Amino acid sequence: MAWFGYDQGVFSVSSSPPTLRNGFQRPGTRTFLASRPVVSRYWLGAFFGAICAFTVSDKLRRKKSVTLGLICSSVGAILQIVSWYLPQMLVGRIINGFGMGATSSVCPVYQAECSKPSVRGKLVVVGSLCNTAAFCLSNWMNYALYFEGGPLQWRFALALQLIFPIVVTITLCFVPESPRCFSCEIATRRLNTSSPGLKAGTSTYMTPRW
Repeated sequence: MAWFGYDQGVFSVSSSPPTLRNGFQRPGTRTFLASRPVVSRYWLGAFFGAICAFTVSDKLRRKKSVTLGLICSSVGAILQIVSWYLPQMLVGRIINGFGMGATSSVCPVYQAECSKPSVRGKLVVVGSLCNTAAFCLSNWMNYALYFEGGPLQWRFALALQLIFPIVVTITLCFVPESPRCFSCEIATRRLNTSSPGLKAGTSTYMTPRW
């Protein structure tokens, strides 16, 4: 959730540094037209990432879904850091948003399934606090680098977010898989074994007799 909050603020229109404005500004204009697609493409990718994670997280299990989201977000972040043209930046924002939408939708579910009922509410509050704190950090980072010259202004702020996937990747190595995924798989296998009549054409077990 901290990474999600950081990405929410790192490219806010109000704090976009002048170097980024000049770098992606359309020739012959004085209006920073690049800020709008750069910001909106992130949320577009997050929308589709959340939908995709909702449909495949049960099949891939929670840890693998989070890992794929981390990979997408990291690739998108790297594309943004090394970008020199607006299309490259937009592609990076979409990929970053896709991965962020996937992880931000799977992580709360995974957290709730692996924690005790007595602490689930506290963990939700901690996640919201991390989101808000990272959002504040990104805005203060933009303000601190506002008066610096060169592309370091915005590239450093974008590169700083790579700390989050490193921490999450290390943490995933020590946490178990969600027990609900295993229980669902066991229940499905038992259902397929004990109810062959549910499969069409294999048995007349469920065929009514009059």
